[in-house]
Amino acid sequence: MNPGILSRVTVKRPNRQRNFSSQPGSPMGEYNKVILLGNLTRDPDLRYTPTGMLVCEFPIAVHHRHRLNDEVKEEVCYIDIVAFGKIGEHSKSFLQKGVQVLVDSRLSQGCWETVEGKPRSKYEVVVNTVQFLKRKTVRTLPSRRKMQLNNAGLR
Repeated sequence: MNPGILSRVTVKRPNRQRNFSSQPGSPMGEYNKVILLGNLTRDPDLRYTPTGMLVCEFPIAVHHRHRLNDEVKEEVCYIDIVAFGKIGEHSKSFLQKGVQVLVDSRLSQGCWETVEGKPRSKYEVVVNTVQFLKRKTVRTLPSRRKMQLNNAGLR
């Protein structure tokens, strides 16, 4: 083979059908991912399950703006978020009402029966990761330098 001539090598791969579904023969895969950006509507609640697992719950408000007939409409969706273990512990420590978060999670359905025996269910967003984006602004005392300038009349 002449080193000045490039050769093209074609590799034939067997035609394999990838099936990501748990059901054999299903042409579609299964995918459960929820990504939300919103603000906490109240401080996180921390509790423990009967088995001792730490659970942190907090609701977020997700805003959606769209234009309808030259008018801007705004919709707000309130969603309950659930974080377990270390993620829940950190969420309780660092989050508070009004803070903006980015939640990478999955949708889960909890089912139970009432005391009367009626079946109930609720969808929850279970956290994989949480990013704490904007801290709520806290009023702080003016810095010493600003106070000196203000006192000297130099604003």
